[in-house]
Amino acid sequence: MILKGFIGEILIDLGYISEQELGKALIRQREITRGRISQNRDQKIEVSPQVGLPTYKEASPMLGVILNYMGYASMEQIEQALEEQEKMAEIYQSLDSKKLGLAIEMSSIVNSTLDLSEVLTLVLRYADRLLNSVASTLMLLDENTGELVFTIPTGPKTDKLRELRISAEKGIAGWVAKRGKPVWVSDVREDPRFYPDVDMIFGFETESILCVPVRGKGKLIGVLEVINKKDGTPFTKADSLLLSIFAHYTAVAIENARIYGDLQEHLEKEMETKKNRAEYEKSQALGNKASGLGHEFNNLLMNVQGNISLMLLETDAGHPNYDRLKSMEQSVQKGAEVTKKLLDLARRGGNEASLNEVTSRLEKSSEGSVEQPALAFEKVAPVEAPLGKKTILIVDDEEMILKVGKKMLEKMSHNVFAASSGKEAIKIFKAEKHRIDLVVLDMIMPEMGGKETFERIREIDPDVKILISSGYSLGENTAEILERGGSGFIQKPFTMMELAQKIRDFFV
Repeated sequence: MILKGFIGEILIDLGYISEQELGKALIRQREITRGRISQNRDQKIEVSPQVGLPTYKEASPMLGVILNYMGYASMEQIEQALEEQEKMAEIYQSLDSKKLGLAIEMSSIVNSTLDLSEVLTLVLRYADRLLNSVASTLMLLDENTGELVFTIPTGPKTDKLRELRISAEKGIAGWVAKRGKPVWVSDVREDPRFYPDVDMIFGFETESILCVPVRGKGKLIGVLEVINKKDGTPFTKADSLLLSIFAHYTAVAIENARIYGDLQEHLEKEMETKKNRAEYEKSQALGNKASGLGHEFNNLLMNVQGNISLMLLETDAGHPNYDRLKSMEQSVQKGAEVTKKLLDLARRGGNEASLNEVTSRLEKSSEGSVEQPALAFEKVAPVEAPLGKKTILIVDDEEMILKVGKKMLEKMSHNVFAASSGKEAIKIFKAEKHRIDLVVLDMIMPEMGGKETFERIREIDPDVKILISSGYSLGENTAEILERGGSGFIQKPFTMMELAQKIRDFFV
């Protein structure tokens, strides 16, 4: 987690637990959460009473409780880690809103292309703008050699730095790569970790440096660093947080571009060689991976788009931030278009049904009238008249999307129930079925997916209206649900106007 930090990682940083102890505690947490270990649901874990941690009956086990229960950390140490976590949250809250908005906007622009070299160029261009730095470098990890490779750096002598490789054991960048933690140094001459050979070879004098890890899918991709602020001031913890946010979206952009490039190359070979079954399976695997990345990025864009929609609703058109918000919204739409290309390419790789095939099946369906699915990039006509208040159940396992979706619906004056899983949705629907007018259902969820949740809800009330929502493009499972009575489809990211129009279509 970028903004607050995982409690386990903070305890490691403080020297209270080891990585091995954290790993054992995480395994224990998963076992308990999944119900693999028989527990008395009314039994409390013995912990310090002043902390007020939950029982098994009240909530899933917290990692801090488990670490204490296993004897790895005291409650005092856990409280100290929580305080450190809150300090990071306070720093985030104190960030300049313009800089934070700029970081989000720049992140969307970086994700507006699937060309890897263009992604890397944009990353460094905007890293300098974001941190007001003289130069920046993005060093990607070569997994074969374990080296860090300078990639299209900005600033002086960039033509020479382009080909430089260094060991991941050397320098401040190597320290960050090995430990996966950001570091900022006001005077590199006082820091023994600094690797001066780069300055000596290329005649550039580094004075201060900020370096953060670039991680994707749980593994290190590389490190991003900025060098020397133009105004001569040192880098700060707030700068580190801004660059870490930017680095998070950088990782998504790099992985998308790499997957797109690999999949495109593989498909070209397929056309030339008429691949055998093994090659076809490889294509499917690449398609699944590309589709998964597209889904993940659409979820990130959904959170950004939803908050932008809410802020635009509360911002007067004459306010100076209004144009910035509209610009950010345009960047989100560009990112959504790029993700659509990625999902389309994945579908060509054999992962999903084509839209034409799905539409054709819907038109031929003899089981009643089914609304034609609409894509998120369709232009939606403005809502001409207010819609009466409805009671809506929104279901999504992504906390950030569930939160912003609930706020959007409440801003439309609807009553809202929110469920973070299929099981919770069924429980709520059973209790409130006579009140609920519409269910907005995410397709991809752990344990009980959207398809099973749909079937269970329809068993309770066959006439309930269900709007399918997904970060994936329209696929086989979604098409099947629509054919069996699903009321409609909306693809993430969607605006508040698009969601309002979809809801209105059901009741007008």
